[in-house]
Amino acid sequence: MSPLKTIILAIFSVAFTATSQAGDFLTDFDAGKKKAAAEKKCMLVKFTGSDWCPPCIKLDKEVFSKKAFKSGVEKDFVVVVLDYPRKKKLPAAQTKTNKEVAKKYNLRSYPTVMLMDSQGKVFKSISGYSGGGVEPFLKELKNSLKSRKFQYLLPDPAHRGKRSQTSLWFFASTTARFYRAELRTVDEVQLLSQGCAIHLGAG
Repeated sequence: MSPLKTIILAIFSVAFTATSQAGDFLTDFDAGKKKAAAEKKCMLVKFTGSDWCPPCIKLDKEVFSKKAFKSGVEKDFVVVVLDYPRKKKLPAAQTKTNKEVAKKYNLRSYPTVMLMDSQGKVFKSISGYSGGGVEPFLKELKNSLKSRKFQYLLPDPAHRGKRSQTSLWFFASTTARFYRAELRTVDEVQLLSQGCAIHLGAG
């Protein structure tokens, strides 16, 4: 192999490695679910019209194409980008699958970003994009994760009226710690638990 060819191949190799490390996003929904399950992460699914939708193009340019976003989002999410272009041709199988996913989730507008668990259950949907860039978008994602974790702390409504005071104390104190509330005395924790009991119909 000539020295020139060796240099060219080396350049392409470095470029490919750099692109892979930057974190290219998946375009297959089922592959995203499998990866999320394996890595114990949530999914971020972006529905976009890459060649006709101005807010979609703006979202990609200002957020999804930035290295800061890629490195920040992939700590918690497996990102899947489902495209619905009008000019660009996608493989027939991919087009069909993307349409099926859009129908399943009753997609109404572009861009839409849905946050899901690894089973595909949506816990947050973000429609449209007016600007702001990477930092506010990542902040919204983190807040959505916090809200989702908080929901796991809530007692099951199926057991309404059957909670013990101990379980309510645990719920109240855990909720307080979650939001870093400064409860200084046991009486304050008891007051919060009693408030939960009234609100949730227990006691």
